[in-house]
Amino acid sequence: MDAGDTYWPSGRVGFQAVLFPPSMFGVALLLGSIYSGITFIVPRSVATFLPFVTVTVASFAASFTMGLLRSFNVRNATFCFVAGIYAGICLLYISWVTFLALEHGLPRYLDLLTDPGLVWEGVVSVSEETRFEIIGLSLPAWLRWGIWTLEALTFVGVCTGGGWFALDGHVYCEDCDRWAEKTEDFLKLTAIDPDEAASAFKRGEFRGFERANEGEREILRLDIWKCAVCENTIVASLRTAELDESDEGEQPYGVGDLIVCDLIISPRDFARLSSLRRESQGA
Repeated sequence: MDAGDTYWPSGRVGFQAVLFPPSMFGVALLLGSIYSGITFIVPRSVATFLPFVTVTVASFAASFTMGLLRSFNVRNATFCFVAGIYAGICLLYISWVTFLALEHGLPRYLDLLTDPGLVWEGVVSVSEETRFEIIGLSLPAWLRWGIWTLEALTFVGVCTGGGWFALDGHVYCEDCDRWAEKTEDFLKLTAIDPDEAASAFKRGEFRGFERANEGEREILRLDIWKCAVCENTIVASLRTAELDESDEGEQPYGVGDLIVCDLIISPRDFARLSSLRRESQGA
């Protein structure tokens, strides 16, 4: 990586990625079973009217998707995207397998788990039942299918989003084969014109930057990603921030516009910024 360039994931997958499918399937077994346990107690067509249940389970699955991809050191955006789709499909499939097993008897669980055709037959059979009612009104088949379609789109869509954004806000050191550590608010700087700040920062010219004084209304926030082992991977992002005057505590700054995104900086430039930071902490 060269200083002044924008950081992009290398696109490598790594041998550990082979562990993702079985690991995610195990997660889906857990979450899908919990979800179907809820929807078995409350009729499935009624439960899926409660977006909180469906979205919460899907969000947990998406979080596990992101965590597993990073724990297996995946740096390929396409792989992450496909992995998210896979996670959503697994969650949807397991939720129906568990529901149908509860409906027809748990001894059929293994048969359902290994036979997608049998699961589809079960879904069709459930759609023809008359026990799905809301306030005493039976739901027509087309409405049931519509509800289940929304459920499926939620599972797959949220999990796919988890895969798509798995690498956002993360930097990987290819030399040391590890994720870089992030330091938020590494340095707070006095606000200057955003275009000038971006230009100077990319050139490595920090003379025009000054540390921000406590209580300044508008500042520039600097976040740093740095490998804990070597000096070869250092990435910085710079954004505007405005003081939240409604909070009388630590005077937090809200997140503003991104000025410089994932810029690779040299060890020398990092040393300059670190020096400015030490001055700030010692003031």
